[in-house]
Amino acid sequence: MTIDPFLLLLRVLKSEESIPKSNDPGWVSCYRRAFGALRLLSGGGRYAPSTHDLAALTRHVLRHEQERQGGSSPVLTVPRVAPWPSATVWQEFGIEVINELPGGLAVRSRAWSPSWLPGAERVPVDSAAAAGVPRRDFGDVLTGDPFLDRFESYRSYRCIGQREAIRAVLTAPGGSTLAVNLPTGSGKSLAAYLPGLLDSTGLTVVVVPTTALAIDQERAVASYVSHPTAFYSSSDGEAPERNLEIIARIRKGTQRLVFTSPESLIHSLAAPLYVVAVQGLLKVLAIDEAHIVDQWGDEFRPEFQEIVGLRRDLLRTAPDPKPLTLLLSGTMTESCVDTLETLFGKPGPFALISAVQLRPEPSYWATQCRDEGLREARVREAVCRLPRPLILYVSRVKYANCWHSRLRESGFRRVTAVTGGTSASDRSEALRAFQADELDIVVATSAFGLGVDKADVRAVIHACLPEHLDRFYQEVGRGGRDGLASVSLLVTVPSDRATARRLNPIPFVLAQVVASCNLGCV
Repeated sequence: MTIDPFLLLLRVLKSEESIPKSNDPGWVSCYRRAFGALRLLSGGGRYAPSTHDLAALTRHVLRHEQERQGGSSPVLTVPRVAPWPSATVWQEFGIEVINELPGGLAVRSRAWSPSWLPGAERVPVDSAAAAGVPRRDFGDVLTGDPFLDRFESYRSYRCIGQREAIRAVLTAPGGSTLAVNLPTGSGKSLAAYLPGLLDSTGLTVVVVPTTALAIDQERAVASYVSHPTAFYSSSDGEAPERNLEIIARIRKGTQRLVFTSPESLIHSLAAPLYVVAVQGLLKVLAIDEAHIVDQWGDEFRPEFQEIVGLRRDLLRTAPDPKPLTLLLSGTMTESCVDTLETLFGKPGPFALISAVQLRPEPSYWATQCRDEGLREARVREAVCRLPRPLILYVSRVKYANCWHSRLRESGFRRVTAVTGGTSASDRSEALRAFQADELDIVVATSAFGLGVDKADVRAVIHACLPEHLDRFYQEVGRGGRDGLASVSLLVTVPSDRATARRLNPIPFVLAQVVASCNLGCV
């Protein structure tokens, strides 16, 4: 029988019950995160919550119960001793102290309806996300195909689109190209690495845009593949030795899967890939987030477009049946598909599996600020009020480092920054802690997030203007991957337009939308 987590929390805070050693799988994520934080608080350590972290996690629990009970917030008695918040800090987080008791403070939450977001007076910004309202309906397919029975984590399909994509991948003729365009969160990555899991005699290469994604994909298949699969450039930790071992296994034909960047593919891995191609052991070349090939390449990371030439030469070298080329994305426009077919269509055939739709999980909010000072104030207010976990996106590394410092200095401890300048070891630790619910906030550039599968992200804030809609869609897609409601908040200033133009000289629609509208909830 599942214990009511709110009643258990009441008893824990009154010292009438010990902190549970493990979380009940029936609890919603705000309780799993809260009890995990309390365990760290009692035991100490790097991710033990600070005063501000405790305030944010408590707010999420109270707001969840408030929404679940139809708008009436329950009262929670919290300790008055450090590191628990004072009445002033509780107020900063939208929590009202209604009574001072000998054993603590009696508090209750208030919905977040800021006057600077039009529409928030009617529908509080955090209502659906705090409540955990189900919003996804991809037409789930409950029964998987027989070949999935050996994989406990993948015995059923998330949606019809995923089923059709995987069946197409496994039946595609040699030398063909398959473009898969599925919504973010629908499980398209499985189509990339499933051939490598099913076939122990061949190599599947998955090209990913970020080190974070390579590490995350390696984590996803770790229980099915006994050897390391993430190949990324780094001089720290064990990465160089790991890379040499991966290269050795590729040459021997014993490496089943490898996740790597286009730079590593073109330079470090090209020679060993020719070895396995000649032997007929290169089975699949997959490019994840393939829309990037259409967007990048001339000056920024030209290796994305150099993949075209390497792939053509590998196919020429390989005997029949030729390797399958797989192009994956959640944001393929018609022009992008045309470009990809031109670049990767031969020898053919070329086929497209597409089942896209607007992500139903996020509620979209946006505001324009007159200057950076006002933006900082509004983002800080949002960080204090929105449910956890939360990702704060910016456009440049220096801005990410600045926001990380601001949040740390203001009292948040369970926060980190992940950018293109983050070392491999720090990035790996950030992903581990994020997945383990030990981090509540990640401040990031677009180097973090593409394909990273954290199911229960409840809020995504953009303290910038993304340079194109694809980036915005991808980053918003980090929220609500469990199918429950999330919040997207876009906070811009006039100078963001110039930054976005420098990052993407091609005219971008998102800037025009934000500039012409006084946006609230969309």
